[in-house]
Amino acid sequence: MFNRFDFDKNKCQLTGSYAEDGYDRYWHTFTRYEDGTGKEKVFFVEYLIINPTMGWDEVKRGRGVVPSYTLVRCGAFAESIMERYIPMSEVESYTVDRQMRIVAGDCFLSEHSMSGRTEDGAMSWNLRIRKKVAYNAGVINGSLARKVKALDTFWHAQGMITKYCGVVNYKGSRYDVAFDTSYGYADKTWGDEYPEFCLWLNGSRLRSRLSGKELSKSGFAFAGLKPVLFGKGIRDTIVGALYYEGVEFDYNFARPSLISKTEYVIDDSDSALKATIVMQNCTSVLALCLKCDKNDMITPAYETTFGENAYDKLYATAVAKGRLKLYTKFKGALVLVEDMDVYNAGLGYGGTII
Repeated sequence: MFNRFDFDKNKCQLTGSYAEDGYDRYWHTFTRYEDGTGKEKVFFVEYLIINPTMGWDEVKRGRGVVPSYTLVRCGAFAESIMERYIPMSEVESYTVDRQMRIVAGDCFLSEHSMSGRTEDGAMSWNLRIRKKVAYNAGVINGSLARKVKALDTFWHAQGMITKYCGVVNYKGSRYDVAFDTSYGYADKTWGDEYPEFCLWLNGSRLRSRLSGKELSKSGFAFAGLKPVLFGKGIRDTIVGALYYEGVEFDYNFARPSLISKTEYVIDDSDSALKATIVMQNCTSVLALCLKCDKNDMITPAYETTFGENAYDKLYATAVAKGRLKLYTKFKGALVLVEDMDVYNAGLGYGGTII
């Protein structure tokens, strides 16, 4: 069962050697509607801490410099990306009842709320967070794997289906966020290296082509990467799951009993990004295709823990559209369970050479 919240995985991991050679990144996306017009806008907010003990009163960043700072990055897909760098002397990370808290200047993040602003006030947010369904990958990022740092990068989706409520002020306009129409997502990655290859697909705004109904209790999250296990690279792989109206469909190579298999195709043109994955386990097959215009994507930059560019290029969005088909296996044949249209989906792709 993958729908298990894990507060130990979701708290800040930058202790021990990670304190001077590690990063911890929290990612949130959600949909808002402009007061008076109902116009849809999809926002993102990111909190990233890197090498916290390597700097204090000053932000350390730039090529060839060992970085140390907290980065709060935010904006609206297809419109803007804003960054605020905060020195570690203004940052505190702690837990309350095992649940994480991060305070960075006047920016705040916890399991149940987040708030903050850009330095110039162009964007601010004050939101409540309700994480409804989690994707817990199990032993691949379990306590033992984390203790021995088995992987160079870890992923945990505490909010595969997340609902947000509150207010965002963006470039002079107010956007109200409602739980039922936020179609949110929240996850985190951490480690001492960024993967050479990364791919992610997630979404919770799904509509059935069979019934015509919105599937309000469904969502998916997949992460593709080329992991390094104890210093040895593993082939490109994808892990993740579909939560379909209360039923779990898991595709995870770290759970051998599932007999999971992965296929994917990336179509990266000058104008658009298209990702197709086919996930298979011993009882089901999932086919997912997402596409987004490059004009609706952002290209965030990341620094490695030693001060180099983590990716030659990285594309990210939460306004992708596509289609998802789910089949079960029965007597050697595939039986269609659901055929879904996907909206407001997360799609990201990057690498050292792409």
